[in-house]
Amino acid sequence: MLRKHQAALREICWRIKDGNPIRTVIAHVTCGGGKSLLPVVAASELMPHVIDKICWVCPRTALQYQAEEGFCDPFFRKLLEHDLSIRIATNEVDPSRGLAGYATTYQALAQDKEGVNLAEFRKHRYCLVLDENAHVYDDASVMPLIDALVDQSRLVILMSGTLERGNKGKIAFLNYVETAKKRYRLDLHDTDYVATINYSRTDALIERAIIPLRFTYLDAKARFKMNDNNVVIDSVAHATGKTAKQALFTAMNTQYAYELLSDCVNDWLNHRKKAPGSKLLVVAANQKLARMYHDHLTKQDINCGLAISDEGSKNVSVIKKFRSTGGGSLPALVSVAIAYEGLDVKQITHIACLTLIRSQPWLTQLFARAARYDPSAGPWDTQEARVFMPDDIFMREVTGRIEREQRAFVKNAKVSRPVKEDAQRVKSTVAFDLFGDIVPIGSSASGKRIHHVGEKSVVAEPPRVLTPSEKEKQTRDDIEMVVRRYSGRHRVDVYEVNGRMKKQFGKPRPLMTQVELDKVLEWSKENLQ
Repeated sequence: MLRKHQAALREICWRIKDGNPIRTVIAHVTCGGGKSLLPVVAASELMPHVIDKICWVCPRTALQYQAEEGFCDPFFRKLLEHDLSIRIATNEVDPSRGLAGYATTYQALAQDKEGVNLAEFRKHRYCLVLDENAHVYDDASVMPLIDALVDQSRLVILMSGTLERGNKGKIAFLNYVETAKKRYRLDLHDTDYVATINYSRTDALIERAIIPLRFTYLDAKARFKMNDNNVVIDSVAHATGKTAKQALFTAMNTQYAYELLSDCVNDWLNHRKKAPGSKLLVVAANQKLARMYHDHLTKQDINCGLAISDEGSKNVSVIKKFRSTGGGSLPALVSVAIAYEGLDVKQITHIACLTLIRSQPWLTQLFARAARYDPSAGPWDTQEARVFMPDDIFMREVTGRIEREQRAFVKNAKVSRPVKEDAQRVKSTVAFDLFGDIVPIGSSASGKRIHHVGEKSVVAEPPRVLTPSEKEKQTRDDIEMVVRRYSGRHRVDVYEVNGRMKKQFGKPRPLMTQVELDKVLEWSKENLQ
């Protein structure tokens, strides 16, 4: 059964097929609510009558793989009665390779100097999906190409869990109304050419699409040096203004951060005794701290992955291992910004929030990493997401709205007031300058507040289906293995054999469709003995 917003998009597609002039669909879907199925719904309903292909633009490379998997999901293939597939493509000629479309990223489009994507859009009727469209704004480097693709598209779907930017700036292709003091308010309403879909956190909780969040707030005592003076803040939770920022920065760069991490890890390890499939996500303030947390957990014999920008292409395989549930999977992951959007791992039950960012959209996206309902982990009302975080005024402003929205859905929720503990002086483990006037000296945890909900168990999941890109790679690897065996057996240069095959089939293997690769593999097995 489709959720409310998914069914709404299907009805919009029916209207389009009946001749309605809708050109844009704006889908504001709460994080974790299932917006990733919307492109599949659109493609299954509109192809081939209204559109020929679909292009799904993602914020990050890891989300391209999830886009591929969305079209391959056996459950939704049966539900929507479709057999469509898309593949990952990065500024390639013929990106779909005979499939229903392709998934790319905003970063890739920004590098498309030759205009291969626009040329592709001019050949076919495309549905353009801009995932987390807050990445598209007037000054964005990708804006000129996106603007041209939008003009060329038959249908544009703008979808996001948070239709706002951290700097409060405008998002492209959305309508705004000017308010007092030259501020702007997002104006979401239907027109002849625009259809809007809203799916709130409350909607998702009512439909049990997401699970409630349990926040554990850990207070801190911080000591730092400013203008050659030692400053002591007994409680970050009670600090305000600039002092709160200084105390928080100190706490997150000294021993307190490790105490918060240990609290989260210990709770997670205890939870795994009942739910061995449970996973942990650690979000650091920067890449240096992420490496330190990763080393810290590894020394405790925790099988933990690291996914940060400096790791480059390694991140794809690390995230795949974290997302998998079979042998060789990673139960824990340390990251920075990569954890911000679209990391869809339903087994995440715990988040150690060690970031200094206090942006409402950023943190909402982050918390949603643990809010996915996992059908394989038992009944909905026995599941919860546990987030461990600093108890500071800025964080409470963000979490307060979430707690109000979910209050009716949390059974026996209660709050234990902060209890002061003896805060012993600790040596600083890290020291960074903050705008040249603050040097952290030390910190320690001093109090905790917790919301209680429930626990979960784990059952086995069905085997995972290979995506088109994975099938292509596997077939190319199989061909290469046959070639190398033949080369070794007959003492023929590998490059010479590959050159003959390229001449035989008229194109290099990286440009071949899956059907063409299958033919090459079959030929190789028959002729390269």
